[in-house]
Amino acid sequence: MSLELSQLHRLMIGHDQSIQICTLEDRVMKQTGWRLPYVYLHHKYCLKILNDHPDITEIELLRLPVAVMKGELILERNRCALDACYADPENGKSYIAIMKRAVSSPDYDIWVSSFYRLEDRKLRKLRREGTIVRPHQNE
Repeated sequence: MSLELSQLHRLMIGHDQSIQICTLEDRVMKQTGWRLPYVYLHHKYCLKILNDHPDITEIELLRLPVAVMKGELILERNRCALDACYADPENGKSYIAIMKRAVSSPDYDIWVSSFYRLEDRKLRKLRREGTIVRPHQNE
């Protein structure tokens, strides 16, 4: 699944409240114990990402689905957040997408709550404190 610039713009202006960006594999769902595999980006989180992380451009935000589908997945200790850590071979930058379950929804939808550049120190800490659910997938 890919994300197009036109979809991102519709989300940014609020024409769409949310979009599905990808689906997690069955083995990931079994390891995490999460129920639904669908990952969404909400209008408010899209704006938050772009406002809080000005180094992330709209073009870089288009890498979000690939980061989730190909990145190393680390389940945080509290089991409420799943981090996708992705080293982009095209631009040499590393990113993290933080996904959380919306416990207010009946089946616990998964939402991307943040996306930003990842430093090596942060990745080492995540690996040390969390559980690696899936290694980084090479293209």
